[in-house]
Amino acid sequence: MGMMNNCWYIIKTELIESDEESDLPAVLFRHPTEPGAGEGGWLKPSEEIKIAQAKQEAGTPEKQFTREEIENIIKMAIVGLS
Repeated sequence: MGMMNNCWYIIKTELIESDEESDLPAVLFRHPTEPGAGEGGWLKPSEEIKIAQAKQEAGTPEKQFTREEIENIIKMAIVGLS
C-alpha cells in the first residue's frame, strides 16, 4: 500500500456539441487539479479551508521583532517607570 499519497479524483466529462474539424460530437474530460503548481481544474478549496487560511494570514504580525529590540523596549519601560 501507499503512504497516503495515492489520491483518487473524479474526472468530470462534458459533451461538446461539435468538433471544429468534423461535425461529430466530442467528449471533454476535466481533471480536478492541474499537475504540479499549475492553477486550474474544477476542484476548488472548500469554504472551511478558505476561512482557516484567512484566519492564519490575519494572525501573522506584519513586523517581526528581534530579541535585542524586545530587550531594549523592556529596558526603556523599566527606566520610564522608575
